[in-house]
Amino acid sequence: MVVISDCFRCFLLFFCCFLLFSLSPVPFVLVLTSNRGLCGGYNSSVLRLAGQRLKELNKARKNQMLEVSGKRGLAFCKFEKLDVAHAYTHFEDKPAFSEVDELASRYAEMYINGVVDRIDVIYTRFQSISRQTAVTE
Repeated sequence: MVVISDCFRCFLLFFCCFLLFSLSPVPFVLVLTSNRGLCGGYNSSVLRLAGQRLKELNKARKNQMLEVSGKRGLAFCKFEKLDVAHAYTHFEDKPAFSEVDELASRYAEMYINGVVDRIDVIYTRFQSISRQTAVTE
């Protein structure tokens, strides 16, 4: 009888750990780059920052969801052999509100439902014509 209860406890502990691991939210990283390669500093600084953030998450042994906007970011992810959950190349210089609202609603729903525990957006912040900096927010 004692052996059965010990086995049952082990199974129960394993099952609870499995559920916690499989249902635990994961970090979400969204990388925004350009579709054209004419913006060397713009893309390279964003991709450098994205690479650092992904290495931090891998070092912490956290699985992450990665989504990329822009052909330059997709080329980087392909070269680095990174798994990309979704890729967006249809955005131009001035995306329509409806396009962005669709993505924002999906991200908010993922956060509210506990699928992701944080959303890191890596992009270039415009400060002036001569100064743009890559940031993570």
